[in-house]
Amino acid sequence: MRDLANTYPAASRARYQAAANRFRLPYWDWASNAQVPDIIGGQTTVTLEKPQGFVRVANPLFTYNFNPFSPSFFPYAPFNGWPRTLRQPNGNGNSQPAVVNQQLGANQASVFSNKAWNNGGSGNQDSIESVHDLIHRSSFPTRTTSPGTVEGANSPLSPFHQYQNTYWTSAKVRDTRTFYYTYPELADAGTVPDYRLRSRLRIRIDMLYGANAPRNQLRADAAKRSLEGRANTPQLVKDHKYHEWASNIRLNKYVAGGPYLVNIYVGEPTKGVEWTDDPNFAGSYYLFSKNGTCMSCTPDAVVTGSVPLTDTLIKCAKNGHIKDLTPGSVIPYLTQKLTWRIQLPDGGSLNPSDVQSLKVSVSAAEVTIPNSEGAKPDITGWKTFYDATNRKPGGLCYGDPV
Repeated sequence: MRDLANTYPAASRARYQAAANRFRLPYWDWASNAQVPDIIGGQTTVTLEKPQGFVRVANPLFTYNFNPFSPSFFPYAPFNGWPRTLRQPNGNGNSQPAVVNQQLGANQASVFSNKAWNNGGSGNQDSIESVHDLIHRSSFPTRTTSPGTVEGANSPLSPFHQYQNTYWTSAKVRDTRTFYYTYPELADAGTVPDYRLRSRLRIRIDMLYGANAPRNQLRADAAKRSLEGRANTPQLVKDHKYHEWASNIRLNKYVAGGPYLVNIYVGEPTKGVEWTDDPNFAGSYYLFSKNGTCMSCTPDAVVTGSVPLTDTLIKCAKNGHIKDLTPGSVIPYLTQKLTWRIQLPDGGSLNPSDVQSLKVSVSAAEVTIPNSEGAKPDITGWKTFYDATNRKPGGLCYGDPV
């Protein structure tokens, strides 16, 4: 970058040299602001000042064109037909920036699955890391780790070399300062006691991202009730306690022969409305999957996910549909209203009654809101409520294992 700055004409060279010396790779705090920056997701072309003057070029941050391109790069459809990177492409292989922001906005509102079965069980839990399944390294002769290899913190992260003959390991890259960068909240890590750093981090994380957390919504509502004395406002927190709710999902990972969504609704889906805009939409479990035929794929692999319902139920209480967040109020309501759909990337869908492995359930835990900043909420064990899903297509029924 400094070499490039030195090529500019004398009139502007000093400005670019100074910029090169100050340059740092930026990071996008998507959890704080989920909208993709326009320079990345919205502008197909950009104007650059090159040494020879101003020129308009295709925005390399908007899309990357593989040149040359070969379908063998991505052996699974539809990727093997797309010669460039795309964001939320439609059926014609065109990016849809507005849809990206819409869906990321839904993610920011805590409606996407946390990929965990909320009764404390394990199972074959999926993870956001399974995005690699789309381009599964075990399907290629260039893979660097053999299927079945047991790995730990000191396993080599090939092909990333630390030195010519050694690889980085997870243990070596645990601290970002190894690569000469950090974040403001971690700047004094290692110079203050761990317990103090953890407390400060909880406070900071709550300040940055906690405004929409159920406990903070409820704490604010309780304060508002106290100040205004509104008798018609539902009392959702009693003795600093409330119930956290989740819809749990379990099914065969490869049931759709590709990636798919399990959308959860409290009420029937609204016809003609994008799912993230549907007022009855509660959340999604997105599964990064393919056809299950790769060398290390287990065709009958079962994965689990958990979609938070608390935000949706708080809105239901404020709208007068339920009295509070206790099981006595919530379970009869969900028994009547809870529904789900399996959506495919092309806009199609699967009938839940045709997916024999699908089991959707509802669970809840009692949460005690801490009195002080930096303290963790106390959460009791999760309990499954069969009534909410019993006898529904794809629902957990009495007699089914949790």
